[in-house]
This record gives sequence, C-alpha cells and structure tokens, in this order.
Amino acid sequence: MIIARFGDDYDTAYAFPRAGEVDTWRVERPASYARVSGLPGAFDYFGDFYSPLTAMTFRKSFLVSSATYAAVQTAIDALKTATIDYAYESKLWLLNRGGNYSAVWAKCISLKISDQAGQIYFIRAEVEFLAREGMTHFV
Repeated sequence: MIIARFGDDYDTAYAFPRAGEVDTWRVERPASYARVSGLPGAFDYFGDFYSPLTAMTFRKSFLVSSATYAAVQTAIDALKTATIDYAYESKLWLLNRGGNYSAVWAKCISLKISDQAGQIYFIRAEVEFLAREGMTHFV
C-alpha cells in the first residue's frame, strides 16, 4: 500500500513526491483484542473483512527536490499548507497492489523536515497521519 495523496477529492488532493519514499502503517490494537482467539481479525489485521474498527497510524518519508533551493522551499511551504496546517480530517488516499485506490479519514499529526539540504537540492521530509477509525472507507 502506497500513501499517495491527502485531500478531500483525489484529483485536487496534495500528491506526495515519489522520490526516496518509505511508507509504513501501524494498527493501534487495543490490548483487550490482542490475544483473544475466535475474534474476527484478532490475528490478521488486513485479511479479515470484519476485523474490529481500531485506529491506525500512517507514516510516509520522502525527498522534496527541485532544481533550485528556492523551489525546494516553495515545495515545502505547499507541503505544510496541505498537511500540518490543515485543521481537519481529510481523506488519505492509498494506492493498493491491484492499482485501485482506497481512502481513509485521517488527520496529519506530525511533519518533520530535515534541516540539511543535499547537494542537488533535496530535503527529506516525514509526515504522519492518524486514522481514528482505521481503514473503513474504500473507493
């Protein structure tokens, strides 16, 4: 699953750069569900359609790059505006293996930008999202 975009509509959502990307996600499983046998989805978070609703954390790390340092700063400003400065939940668009997209309601909770630029004008950025209801909305 690739974290592709963030915004209410896929066509107008902020598209994350694909350079040097690392996508991770983690299920925030309540302790009461952790070791209960016979509970749907207790041991396979993504393999059971009826797994319990639970929060998920999505994290994406990537390179923001451009031909000039000023253009990199402009790209970082656009990233901030689209993610951490957005006060509400929006759709986090995920690209699945079959080429189809799914969207989850999420809020950006963290944005980390490296303070060192590379020689070819790139800066590593990491953004983190919290989906309170997990993966419940599919398109």
